[in-house]
Amino acid sequence: MHFEVLKDGVKINPAPYINADLYQEFETIPVKRNETVKQIEVKIDVLRVRSLPFGDILGFCTPGIYNVLESKENGGYTWYKIGENIWIAHSDEWSKVYDIKPAEDNVVKEPETIVGETIEDIVVADEQNNAVYENILLGIKNALKNIINSILMKIKDLFKNYFFRK
Repeated sequence: MHFEVLKDGVKINPAPYINADLYQEFETIPVKRNETVKQIEVKIDVLRVRSLPFGDILGFCTPGIYNVLESKENGGYTWYKIGENIWIAHSDEWSKVYDIKPAEDNVVKEPETIVGETIEDIVVADEQNNAVYENILLGIKNALKNIINSILMKIKDLFKNYFFRK
């Protein structure tokens, strides 16, 4: 049997729609690659997001790169925490882990002098700094989005329990 879901004309993961009671809509926000922090890249769109390693299923992880906040071994998998109460399991089949590069590889070279340099050199140095700030802002945005998602899920549960209690 084939089941397909289109959103704005684009095929999306149909799994959340097959059994809607099991999976709540849950959005993870990838960040840019940053060699100064440990990260994991999710390569598939059907990787479950859980509240804990082997915990409750919250939904599915959006493919992309995420900062690793914590890791644990459990049940034959290495589990990575990518947000507040947001865990994913790692396998080489569906994800890739990026370790922190050694410090000497991470040094952003400062321009030796700006006086007399070409505008292209100044733009390159400015773009390096902007990339660092942009990654920090993406991390903050990701953390805030995850906190808001957690709050909304709790409100939804309270609402459901209040109006649909037996």
